[in-house]
Amino acid sequence: MIRLLMFKAAFITCVILACVSTATAQSKKEWRKTEKSTVDRLKNLAGKEYQGVIPGKGNTLPRVEELRGKEANWVTWPGFQRTPSGSRIFIQSTHPIAYEKSEVKNRITLLLKDCHVFLRNNRNPLITSHFTFTPVSRAYLRQKKARGEKKVELVVELRAKAVPQISQYTDSDGYNYTFIDFPTGNYAPPEPKEDTSFSEENTGFSPVAPAAGSSETSPGNDIKGFE
Repeated sequence: MIRLLMFKAAFITCVILACVSTATAQSKKEWRKTEKSTVDRLKNLAGKEYQGVIPGKGNTLPRVEELRGKEANWVTWPGFQRTPSGSRIFIQSTHPIAYEKSEVKNRITLLLKDCHVFLRNNRNPLITSHFTFTPVSRAYLRQKKARGEKKVELVVELRAKAVPQISQYTDSDGYNYTFIDFPTGNYAPPEPKEDTSFSEENTGFSPVAPAAGSSETSPGNDIKGFE
């Protein structure tokens, strides 16, 4: 009887271990499959070209066609591009835009009247601070409500003083483009200055030459930088 119970216990233990082993093997297999799928997706994304709006190249954005024919003016895309004469921030909209321009320090703001931002993603900032050919550090859209009127602000933050040229045109695709063009230049941040605070003048020590025929070293020459 005791042997039978021991045999049953050993059998149940073997079954449990087999199940755990199978479950672990399946988990590792699934994990590897997921990891491979993620890596493949990242490789595909890295190999793809820019899929956004390029003025003059037609419109390929999803869901924008549903705005055609509507009276309200929708801002459908903010963008940045390099131009032969410098750099450009632009916005695509369904109709021409009436705007007011204001400047405070290194910030230019265009108040776009009677406008709506289409899709929340279009409010994400354009970060351009790594491009040395533009004075723009970043630009972004934000929706505003003023006295029942729908307004949008286009905020352009600069790292250097620059005077933009603003223009609009309606493309053959039916969409309007507002251009904020900046002149070319080298807008790289200045190199950090070398710290010269540690020098002979302000340390209180000065190198002392050893006496003739002496093999000793002066205390001043024991300090790094005076050798």
